[in-house]
Amino acid sequence: MALTPQPLHIGRAKSNHLSVEDDHVSWMHAMVWLEFGTAWIKDLGSTNGTFVNGERVTGGGGVQLAPGDKVNLGPNVQLELRGTADRLARRSFGLVDDTTQRTHEIRSDRFVIGDGPDADLTASTVTDPVVLMVHGQELWMGVGGEDRQVAVGETLKIGPVSLRVVVIGDSRQPTTADQARYTSYVLAATLAGPTGPEAVVTCDQSGSRCELTGNRAVLLYVLGKAWRAESELPTVGSIEERGWRADEDVATDIWGRAAHNFDANNLNVLVYRTRDALRKAGIEPWCIEKRKGFTRLRVNQVTID
Repeated sequence: MALTPQPLHIGRAKSNHLSVEDDHVSWMHAMVWLEFGTAWIKDLGSTNGTFVNGERVTGGGGVQLAPGDKVNLGPNVQLELRGTADRLARRSFGLVDDTTQRTHEIRSDRFVIGDGPDADLTASTVTDPVVLMVHGQELWMGVGGEDRQVAVGETLKIGPVSLRVVVIGDSRQPTTADQARYTSYVLAATLAGPTGPEAVVTCDQSGSRCELTGNRAVLLYVLGKAWRAESELPTVGSIEERGWRADEDVATDIWGRAAHNFDANNLNVLVYRTRDALRKAGIEPWCIEKRKGFTRLRVNQVTID
């Protein structure tokens, strides 16, 4: 499997990017990612350990990998890193207007189409913004609180505009500019408020504030906890890697052990409703991101009680 700055999770759970059917491999065993062209691996608290060339991976920051390194997950499973990291960085996508043939480059990991002042491509009749999100080698589209993966060559009809998705250049690394949209977002969450779970998302720049309770607050608590834990690690703190959690684990934290047989639609509905509440309060709803079995929160500061 190709590596990107987006963590590739390995374990026995079906929701992992690489699912391994071995009783000595933990449910969520390890994750591998690229950090400015260098591959890293981190053990996720596995029972039987992760080993690189025979040395056990310890500590919270992870271990660098080089092409040819042998990675063992427990006693039975061995993987090998092949190729070079440079060619596996994030793709550069573009949108070709079918009418004018003009190409709009997606320069960061967000590209907004709509009639608002923050739109990267203005479409006067699109009152509900469409957000295109780059996750490593993948492009996702979000509209109306829902998101899906977009294929290269696909034509997107957005209001009066038809845009064809293309790859326009070599892979590139993420930049600090990609985080700018969320630098003023702050989450404060607790599971033990006066009336139960409570979460507040604020935007220091605009003054917008969204208060949430119940399972919506629990969702933000769970995602915020993951974001804060990884942001404190020196090698898992860059923009692309931070805070992703498997949907099955998110569901388990919200609804309990029974969630191992969860219906993905339940979590999708909860994410949709939470995004809708954020949007109505003037908060960017796409600060909650989803991709192929994983969800994360995108903010700048988290306080968890």
